[in-house]
Amino acid sequence: MSSSSVSDGLLKFATQYSFYSGYITFSFGVIALQYSTYFFYPVLFGFLPIIIASSFSMLAYHNVRHIVRRQLPIVRRKLDKQITAMVLMRVIAFVCLVLPYNAYRIYAINFPIPQSIPMAYAISRLLQAIFNSINLINYVSKSVGNDGNVGVAP
Repeated sequence: MSSSSVSDGLLKFATQYSFYSGYITFSFGVIALQYSTYFFYPVLFGFLPIIIASSFSMLAYHNVRHIVRRQLPIVRRKLDKQITAMVLMRVIAFVCLVLPYNAYRIYAINFPIPQSIPMAYAISRLLQAIFNSINLINYVSKSVGNDGNVGVAP
């Protein structure tokens, strides 16, 4: 396979020429649609972070359950239980805030609503804005409260 045929294939994948307007437009090709539908949103953006966060929170929970058997001060055990409860709540919030957006994006990519149906299109844009806002709450909640204090009262 020559390099020109590879580059021609990539150009056909990413661009298309409009005879009516005379402009080259970038389109969302079939391969990119399949990639985002079957791999990016479900795996990379959806279940992989959820599985990783859940597994590490369960490992932390399992570790704290076995701290009782060790000879550690009671204050340290209490602090470990508190931090584990915080991590578990953070993972639950993460799952609840990320899943609706991922599910909607997969649905919106597979069943696009044309702009020729204005009411349905407006509703889909409203849903997208709502789910995107819910998804962004996840990232805002990470940045709020990072002032350096680790649960220490002033």
